[in-house]
Amino acid sequence: MNNSSNQHTELHILKKTSYIEKLIGVGLILTYIILCLVWLPYIIARIFSRIRNKRRLITLMSLDSSCDYTYRLFVQKEDIFRYVIFLIFLCFELICCLSITIYGVIIELKLSVNVSPVGPNCSVNSKTFSSFSYDIQKFLLLFDAFSFSMMIWLFGALLLHLSFAARNELKIQIVLRFILFGILINLTILIFSCIRYTSIFGVITQSLMDQISFFIVLYITKKRFFPAMNSRVIDAYHLHSTNVYLQQKRLFKQYKVIVFVFLFLSELVILKCVCLYDLYAIIETISLNPCWFQVTYHLPILMISESSKDTLTQISSYCLVFNYFIDLLIYCIFMTVNLNIMYVTAKRCIKSRFYDRERYRYHVCSDPLLS
Repeated sequence: MNNSSNQHTELHILKKTSYIEKLIGVGLILTYIILCLVWLPYIIARIFSRIRNKRRLITLMSLDSSCDYTYRLFVQKEDIFRYVIFLIFLCFELICCLSITIYGVIIELKLSVNVSPVGPNCSVNSKTFSSFSYDIQKFLLLFDAFSFSMMIWLFGALLLHLSFAARNELKIQIVLRFILFGILINLTILIFSCIRYTSIFGVITQSLMDQISFFIVLYITKKRFFPAMNSRVIDAYHLHSTNVYLQQKRLFKQYKVIVFVFLFLSELVILKCVCLYDLYAIIETISLNPCWFQVTYHLPILMISESSKDTLTQISSYCLVFNYFIDLLIYCIFMTVNLNIMYVTAKRCIKSRFYDRERYRYHVCSDPLLS
């Protein structure tokens, strides 16, 4: 009896902790959404600016054939393509944040209603993870997972493009095929995740695909992007002044920080989903509605005692609390990096207005937020 009372007390504390974490998380997500929205007009303005520059160069080429504008035209094309990739990445980032925010609001509204764990004919309770198959909550979670998967893939596409551009090559078709392949794969998984009988396999496949995408991006980073960046630094050392060399070396370090932070956070999200949230979802469904598996897959009904249900509920609550804690950590790091990049960008814009400085413009391999 005392053990059961202690479990209920601990569950109450865990629920209160998760509620506080959720409130803080909502504040961080909303702030992060605002930061993403701030980037939108900046990126769009940069794209239109590069398009105007490209048109001017084409006009100059037709009027003055004595000057070679080939490299300058290459720079404008590279900038446009790079900013477009980043714009698409930013859109998926916004969809990811908005989906999880709306989902959180809906689930809180539904949990505030007192309903029985099991409906008529062993139907799924609106409180359980399994019920996402029957309402909009599942689609919000699926779009969130799809957007996150596309963010990883597009980050790899951006690094692939910059790897080519660092060697003064513009291979748009290859990068577009890479992006299209990622979209088709993730859309196929999304469709399977939307079907009731294959939804659980779709979710598992999505997690595996995220891990595969992570390793692909890691391969592009180590085998293509970093060697290309290092080659630029060596060229600057041999062919340009000390200031240019130091500038390229500093830019390489900035890239390393951004890439490693993104890779670290991506892997953290993947492991969090597999080890914490998926585990929470399965345990929560088993403890509150064990006969759902019998109705859906015609498996034997799981007979679970009340004490076992309490233990499972306690484990799922721990998983949820740790899941929220990692979410807070992820958004805090993302916001810190985002604000730092904003500061660097604003500082560069101010300097470019008031100071004419010699610089080896690293057009072909510069981050949209740093170049």
